[in-house]
Amino acid sequence: MGGALAAMSEAQSSIRPTNHSSESNPAATEHLLTSQQSPYLGSVSSERLRTGVLELSLEDAVNRGLKSNLGLFLSSTNADKSRAARQIALSELLPHLDGSLRESTQRINLHALGIPLANLPRTVDVSNSDARVQLTQTLLDLTAISRTQAASSSEDAARSDYRDARETVAAAVSSAYLAVLAAQVRLDLAQADLKTADALCQLANDRENSGLNPEVDTLRAQVELQARQESVIEATNFLGKQRIVLLRLLGFNIHQPFHLTSSLNKESFKAMSSQEAYQHALEFREDYRAAQEQVRSAESAKHAAERERAPKIGIAANYGALGTVPGNAVSTWNVGVALRLPVFDGGEIEADVSESDASLRQKLAELEDIRNRIAQEVENALLDLDSANKQVEVSQAALGYANRALKQSQDRFSAGVTNNVEVIQAQEALAGANEQWVSSLYAYSIARMSLARATGTAESTSRSLLESPGRPKPAR
Repeated sequence: MGGALAAMSEAQSSIRPTNHSSESNPAATEHLLTSQQSPYLGSVSSERLRTGVLELSLEDAVNRGLKSNLGLFLSSTNADKSRAARQIALSELLPHLDGSLRESTQRINLHALGIPLANLPRTVDVSNSDARVQLTQTLLDLTAISRTQAASSSEDAARSDYRDARETVAAAVSSAYLAVLAAQVRLDLAQADLKTADALCQLANDRENSGLNPEVDTLRAQVELQARQESVIEATNFLGKQRIVLLRLLGFNIHQPFHLTSSLNKESFKAMSSQEAYQHALEFREDYRAAQEQVRSAESAKHAAERERAPKIGIAANYGALGTVPGNAVSTWNVGVALRLPVFDGGEIEADVSESDASLRQKLAELEDIRNRIAQEVENALLDLDSANKQVEVSQAALGYANRALKQSQDRFSAGVTNNVEVIQAQEALAGANEQWVSSLYAYSIARMSLARATGTAESTSRSLLESPGRPKPAR
C-alpha cells in the first residue's frame, strides 16, 4: 500500500505542461505502483477483439479490473493457501479414522527363532487375515491448539491482504481511467489550439498578400502552426499509450476500441479533518488489519513453542476381525491411552521459543511502522488534496484570462494595431493555461483517490468518483 500511495503522489507532481515528447513520462498508473513489472499492472485474461466500440464507465472498468487483475488473482491464491494451512493445523486436533484389510502368508524358521524343535518341524507356514478399523484422537495437546490459533490468524491476515489487494486494483484502474480522460482532454485542447493557429496563419498570409503586414508575421504564424501540429502528434501518441495501459489492466485486447462514458470533473465532497481521516484509516485499512492478525498469529506461535513442555495425551483404538482365513476370523479390539512428557530435548524447545519471540517482536515493530505510515499517508493525501483544489481554482481563472488575452490580441492584429508577436505569445499562454487546467483537474482526482486509498475506501470511492454529469469546459 505504501508504495502505491507514494506513487500516486508522485503522479500528481509529475503532471506539468509539456511541449516535447522527451518530457512525456510514463502513464499515471505506472506511477501508482512501485514497479512497471507489478502484477497489479497485468491481467489473467485476454479477450479477443470485440466488434464495435466498447462503452466503458469508471464503475464498469473497476468491476472488470476486480475480475481479471493478476495481482488480485495472486492474492486470492495466497488466501487459499492460508486456508489450507489452517485446515492442516486443525487436523492435528480432529479424530483420525482409517481402515485396513490385510491377507498374508509366511513361512517361519522355528530353529532361527530359538524354539526347541523336538517333535516340531523346522519350519511352519502361517496365514493371517485381518480386517480392522483404527481410530486415533488427541485428548490434550496445547501446542496443537496454539498452532491452530496461529494458522487461523494467518488465514484472517490473508483475507485482509486480499481485500487490501482489491483496494489497490480499484486505485490502479481508477488512475488508468483518469489518465486516459486527461490525455483525451489534452488532445481535444491541442486540436483546438491547432485550429486557432491555422486560422491566424491564414489571416497573416492574407494580410501579407494585401500588403498590410510584412512576411515575418506570416513566418511567425507558420512556426506557431507547426508547434501546434507537433503538440497534436504528441497528445495523440500519449493518449494511445494510456489506452493500452487501461486495456491491459482490464484484460482486453490492446487494439479494442472503447469510449469512456465518465467525464473528468471536480466533484465536491465532504472534507475530513486530519484526526478524523486517521481514525477512519485505522478502522478500514485492510493492510493494518492484516498486520494486527499477523501479530496475533505470532503470539499464538510463541505460545505453541512454550507449550511444547506441556504433556500430551492421546487415545488410540482399533476394532476388527482376525483369523488365519476370513472364514474363521473372530472379533478383536484394542484401546489405549498414551501420555507423552518431554524430559530432555537438547534445547530444541528453548530455541523454538527464542525464534518465535523474535518473530513476534518483528511483527509488533511492523505493526507500529504501519500505524505511523498510515498517519503520514493520510496527512500527505490531505495536503495534496488541498493543494490540488486550490490549483484547480487558480488554473480555471488563468484559463479565462488567457482566452480573453488571445481574443484581444487577435482583434488588435486584425485591426492592424500590432504585429502577430503579441498573438503568438497569447497562443502560447493559452496552451500553457490549458495544460495547467487539465493537470490540476487530473491531480485533484488523483488526490481524491490517494485520500481514499489512505483511508481504506478506494473501491467504494472509485465507483462514485466521476458521477457528476459533464465536466467544466473552458470558453474559447
